[in-house]
Amino acid sequence: MFSRSFLDGASWRRHVWGGLLVVGAAVLYLSTSSSVVLGGDNGEFSAIAAAGGVAHPPGFPLYTIYLRSLSWLPSLSPAHNASLATALLGTASVAVLYLAAVAWGARRGPAALAVGILASSPLYWRLSTSAEVFALNALMAAIVLYLCAPQLSWPRSRHVFWLGLAAGLGISGHHSVVLLTPVGLWAVLRWVRASNRPAVSVGLGVTGLALGLLPYLSLMAPSAPEAMVWGNTRTFSGLMHHFLRLDFGTFSLGLRDDEIQPLLQIATLSRAVAGELLWLPAGVGLVGIVVAFRRRGQPTPWGAVMLLLSLLLAGPVFVSRFNLAPIGVAAAVAERFYVLPMTIFTVFVARGLSAVSAQLSELRWARTASVWGGLGWVGLAVMLAGPTVANHHRPAIELYLRNCLVSAEPRALLLGSGDLRSFGFSYVRRALHLRPDVVYIDVHLLRYAWYQQQIERRLGFALRGISAANVKTPELAISLLASGRPLYMTNVFSPLIPAQLPSYPVGTLIRILPATASLPHPAELLVMNEKLFAEFQFDLSPEPLMDPWASRLAGEYVRPWAQLAGVFDRAGLAGRAEHARKIGASLPLGRPVP
Repeated sequence: MFSRSFLDGASWRRHVWGGLLVVGAAVLYLSTSSSVVLGGDNGEFSAIAAAGGVAHPPGFPLYTIYLRSLSWLPSLSPAHNASLATALLGTASVAVLYLAAVAWGARRGPAALAVGILASSPLYWRLSTSAEVFALNALMAAIVLYLCAPQLSWPRSRHVFWLGLAAGLGISGHHSVVLLTPVGLWAVLRWVRASNRPAVSVGLGVTGLALGLLPYLSLMAPSAPEAMVWGNTRTFSGLMHHFLRLDFGTFSLGLRDDEIQPLLQIATLSRAVAGELLWLPAGVGLVGIVVAFRRRGQPTPWGAVMLLLSLLLAGPVFVSRFNLAPIGVAAAVAERFYVLPMTIFTVFVARGLSAVSAQLSELRWARTASVWGGLGWVGLAVMLAGPTVANHHRPAIELYLRNCLVSAEPRALLLGSGDLRSFGFSYVRRALHLRPDVVYIDVHLLRYAWYQQQIERRLGFALRGISAANVKTPELAISLLASGRPLYMTNVFSPLIPAQLPSYPVGTLIRILPATASLPHPAELLVMNEKLFAEFQFDLSPEPLMDPWASRLAGEYVRPWAQLAGVFDRAGLAGRAEHARKIGASLPLGRPVP
């Protein structure tokens, strides 16, 4: 897939900085890969890596096939296995993006520096060291950018085929690769027009695209009984439903429907990208855009135009349609999509650094200073980003999930909401094989018929109070209590259940009782919770929890003591109320971010 000149031995020797960059990225990513389950989609992908299944729409089949194929990697845990596999993708994306930057006209040293700055940014580093699909997305984008570069000299028909294949595989990894359409179409048209057999070239390109989409057929294959499966993709209509993301809305980012604020989203993107690249390289990238439009040298002006259009489409245009306000967990969801525009923008950063390097090429002291300055800048970026990545990889979420299971009685039913719990409990059951007797039920997902059917098959009885438009939570709780199994809430997703049914705190959970049952005495609850909390494991770091998913969990530990303090206050037992508050205040929890 590389041009003949690049495969020449002398050419390889000229890429020493690129080689050092790739080795450094491999060491950095593999040595810092997360070994615990994290927030967002991490639990889902880690569970699929261990037990197979179908991920949430659009399914990301290329990534899940890849994770399953590397399940043999030696690792500390199933989550670590998926993280190591993702780290290899992150390393490969660094290597290919370096080649792409050089192929788009950047000098080798500046290209290595530009990609090194990106690779050591907190966001790129985090997403390359935990089970998330965006490392693969960056890799496929880098491959497309490389294949579209004007400086490549390939047989034209073969070039179009490989570009079509890369586009298809990119879509099988993550749909957002279609945002590279401007530069991709420009490259296809350029090569087809130059071909002696344009119809053959187009046919090969379409063939490559179709072959690249074949991983989607894997979603129709039968899954193991314990696999993590979203939706019903066994039929063609079900597969298309999944591919088009109809559960979320094809052009919506999430299930929520916040007000779309284009200017706020674009401003957030701009600040995030500049901050991730430590500001100065972002300014150099703007210079690189100007340099790329010069008529002398490469890339050609039209190539630069299409590359810039792809950047604008993947960045400002795309994020301006986000329906999640960039605050808290929603901001963490949105920022992962910044990786694609950052990847494209790095080509311009490399061009800008090349222009600066060209001005200094005649001064030996300047060349030496630029080498040491570049190494120092990347080293500084690693030192600044390292604590952020380590904070993101803390075990707070996995410990919370384990503590919930400690709190639950045998054969318990847990009602809750949110990806953190839905995917997290799936991971601890399917990958860690903890407490298979406990069934977690995501209340929000019950609106989907396929999920309701999965839960009913596992429970062995029908649920009540569920419709496509709404879940009547008290009616649902009553139907679950009728089974005789202990019922708990993991979080207060609905105030209606504790308002209509007796409830009391049990560790990180809330026990729900039938309407006719009596509550235990508050003194018994105090002793019970003290014993449970003595069994809990905590993230003992004194540093604030920066991850928005994890930081929200601190309140789940404090909640039972606040509730008990309120009970004692109402009973006139001020001493015991103060005792409960002191326990809540003394818990070894990292302080959450505001």
